[in-house]
Amino acid sequence: MPLETPQLPTKALPAATVALAFGFKATRPQQSGQADVALKASFVSSQGEARALVKSHDGEAIYRVGDRIPGRGVLRRIDVRSIVLWSEGREEVVSMSAPAPSVFLPAGAAVRPHHTPDPSSRVLREVQ
Repeated sequence: MPLETPQLPTKALPAATVALAFGFKATRPQQSGQADVALKASFVSSQGEARALVKSHDGEAIYRVGDRIPGRGVLRRIDVRSIVLWSEGREEVVSMSAPAPSVFLPAGAAVRPHHTPDPSSRVLREVQ
């Protein structure tokens, strides 16, 4: 009994899709030009459980990696100030709209010293 030869796909996959399938990163993911999705906050943990608060046409919701954002594709990666969506065979980056200061410091990070004003003209002497 002869073996059947598998048929090749009729439509070639984009090179970026094939590269990503083999673990290569795109040189520069495309910035999202769409205003229908906005990253409101990201929660990145050292334990690997990252979440993103995303505002879309359906309202605001919290998503994890692998979740589908309605009308936009799949959430592929969550970073501190951006998320990466997989949409129509390519990566799209959605960044936070306004840079906000970080509320939390990574575990083990040193606290940054506060700015101190110029020393006053008064000098304190050691009391003996």
